[in-house]
Amino acid sequence: RTTGDESVKPRAATYNAIIDAWAKSGEVDAGDRAELLLAHMMELYETGHNLDAKPNIRSFNSVLNAWAKSGHPTAPERAGDVLDRMEELSDGRGGDNNGGEWNDVSPDATSFATAINVYARSHCFGKAQCAYEIFTHMKELHEASGKKGLRPNNVVYNSVLNACAFTVGDLEEQSQAVEIANAMLVDLDKSSYGRPDQITYGTYLKVINNQMPDSESR
Repeated sequence: RTTGDESVKPRAATYNAIIDAWAKSGEVDAGDRAELLLAHMMELYETGHNLDAKPNIRSFNSVLNAWAKSGHPTAPERAGDVLDRMEELSDGRGGDNNGGEWNDVSPDATSFATAINVYARSHCFGKAQCAYEIFTHMKELHEASGKKGLRPNNVVYNSVLNACAFTVGDLEEQSQAVEIANAMLVDLDKSSYGRPDQITYGTYLKVINNQMPDSESR
């Protein structure tokens, strides 16, 4: 309803709160609902009807979180699309970033950790490898750009380990999950990004318990 009162015009923070609410609901259609709101925000901003509704990094990250908690079978693919859109907007692919207006939606560590978490919570085949590929992409972006927001941290490493811990599939799939977990633990220990913490070791032990058969090596 149009009142002409600018003080009651919905702003990005208002829409973000609603997207957050959908994420916390855990409803299977939460991701779809959140994306519809994000699309509405984009339309309001791009048409000039409400410049205060311009989506920001929190808007996109909240949509990713909605997909992570939805349990929807296509959540990994849909979250990947959202992450790709963030990169496209911020780097100007397709001419979307005129004058750098979308620089503030460039994916950050939270974006990548949440996208990885979508795979960790899913039942899809190959999720450990997919999570590792997202991590690798993030790391490459950080090394190429030097952006502080893209610096890998323990949350990101632990999210990949979590995907490994709850991998489903055959022995080959389980072996791959263990290999990725080993690589992540060694990489974090040797990197300048941080050091393994209690969550790291606890999640790694879950990988061993869930993915390795009873044997001397275990």
